[in-house]
Amino acid sequence: MRIRDAVPEDAASLVEIATAVGLRDLADAGQQERGFLIDISLEQYQYFIANDHALVMEDDDSGRLAGFSVILGPRTMEATGIRGKAERIEGSSVRVGELDPDACAYWEQLAFRPRYAKGIFPVYLAFVSLRRAFLRYDHLFGAVVSRPLRNMAPLRFLEITGWRSVGWIDEDYLALGRVRYDVYYLSRSRFEEKLREPFFVRLEQRLRDHAVIGDGA
Repeated sequence: MRIRDAVPEDAASLVEIATAVGLRDLADAGQQERGFLIDISLEQYQYFIANDHALVMEDDDSGRLAGFSVILGPRTMEATGIRGKAERIEGSSVRVGELDPDACAYWEQLAFRPRYAKGIFPVYLAFVSLRRAFLRYDHLFGAVVSRPLRNMAPLRFLEITGWRSVGWIDEDYLALGRVRYDVYYLSRSRFEEKLREPFFVRLEQRLRDHAVIGDGA
């Protein structure tokens, strides 16, 4: 496995992966543990690859993508209305409007084919995504569905990397009705503290030992 930047030709594979983990049935409690996505479209992924920070994990033997991660920069946060939404987070303990817009990013998605989702690979890709984001930004936000079905899959990783819940926001979908997102926040300084912990020192060394990332990643 190796991690690389996504290229335009990857967009269709991102749709395929996202569709495999798309939310289909609110009664399927198993999706709470497996994780799921709601927003999926080819045009969306083409835009993210061209304008934002999209990483993929690729199986060198087959050339098939196992998963992907997308972090949105300030321009897309503004263009899609994400920054405006962040400024109306209910119960927020972070004043988004007071942060430098150019120093903020948003973790849009992390998704893996089901056969890879339970292993170490999502942790590898998530960690590299964070590491890359904080080379450029000081503040990172993310949102996890909590109602009507809680997305449990990312919560453990958010906890061990130092994210904190800072509020919630409700969105209305034609097919799903009202969906609540819990909003999480991680600062560069907090992440850099975490990098000094033994777990992350070992994780980074393991990534290098297995050539998943190079010295410039």
